[in-house]
Amino acid sequence: MDKILNRICNIDNHPIAKMDEKFRIQYVEGLAACLYYISKGSDIAKMITFAWVNSIHAIHDNLNSLWTANTEAVKKAISLHRKGMKFFYMRESFFFDVFYLAQASVLDEAELEKSSEYLRKNVCGFFSKKSLNKILVAYKTGESCIDGVSSAQIAHRKTNNKVLSGTEKKILVVANVSAGKSTLINALVGYRLNRIKTTACTDKLVYIHNKCSNDGITIKRNNGTYTYSSNINEGDSDTLIEAAFPFKSTLGNEHICFIDTPGINNVENISHKQITEEVIKKGNYDAVLYISNCQYFGTNDEHNLLKFLKLNVTKPILFILNQLDVFNPEEDSIPKMLNDYKSDLMKIGFKNPTIIPISAYASFLFRLDSSCLTKIDVIKKHNMIKLFKEKYYHLPQYIGQEFSSELIEMTGIKTLESEIIRI
Repeated sequence: MDKILNRICNIDNHPIAKMDEKFRIQYVEGLAACLYYISKGSDIAKMITFAWVNSIHAIHDNLNSLWTANTEAVKKAISLHRKGMKFFYMRESFFFDVFYLAQASVLDEAELEKSSEYLRKNVCGFFSKKSLNKILVAYKTGESCIDGVSSAQIAHRKTNNKVLSGTEKKILVVANVSAGKSTLINALVGYRLNRIKTTACTDKLVYIHNKCSNDGITIKRNNGTYTYSSNINEGDSDTLIEAAFPFKSTLGNEHICFIDTPGINNVENISHKQITEEVIKKGNYDAVLYISNCQYFGTNDEHNLLKFLKLNVTKPILFILNQLDVFNPEEDSIPKMLNDYKSDLMKIGFKNPTIIPISAYASFLFRLDSSCLTKIDVIKKHNMIKLFKEKYYHLPQYIGQEFSSELIEMTGIKTLESEIIRI
């Protein structure tokens, strides 16, 4: 697992965030200056530090001015402070943050000693050195309670250690062009990911990771650089290859990664087929989501791809029959469509295939925050709401599930998510 990409960067309840503005400013200025010196201005350290600093004191416009060597700012941050008749230090929290962020930025235990040495030689007085040594020992041994360090800081480290040491469930998402693959992924993660270029014209593998905790979005580009934003909807990059953020769905607690593949029958670029076939053959995934457009099932392209999957996949496959919201109850039979689909799959060689009827677009509209909907989306959502109030469009009933009055469940998306969790 990529320990930079999947890292939880934001902290909701840092103790310094509750202090007066002048103390918050002193703290974040010193923290940024210290990390700059220790990391030698590393871009990764800058990204991780700025995300942390903004959690404590939001100063978006002035962040770059903090990223400089400034030993005096560090000294000021750990010095004795006064508020009225009360005197206090912020140094224990500060030392913990320095060790935590330095280790995260370079992913090397040796950074703890380097950080400690810089502080000891250039910043700390006699009593501060005693505090520094105490925090360093407690940090190294992973103590769950450290004097002067908040439970929020310790819990954040514990959560990150758990997340970054875990094993992800990798789900390969495969379809022909126009099956609704990108819309389905959008629905599963709860965001409009085409803003970060995971559209139907995906021309490379795109890895989409769930962070399992409240955070923003971390993006990795094909040149190896990373960026972080607290606003998940802000990410947009033609060079995106991976993104990690908390999914807004029933998969939100799952260690999971969706691998978005190029549409395999793209006639304009045969490399799409090669990329997808290669990743299928390698088998570095735990399951496959195969998406069919109910309007075009049975084409040669569809059969060729299904035959390729049968020959090359040994992992579970979930077959998604998508876009059933276009069916007309007066003309179309969903049960017949499902039976025909199952029959074709069995003829190809899939025994007892798991088929899930779904409307990816309806589930996406129902799940997306209202503030993220365009004017057209609002109109279409209104129409979808009227549509899915009809029992005919309660899609899970066609695979033996009980009727639900919840719109999002009628679309089939929660049925799919339950199957993914069970894999």
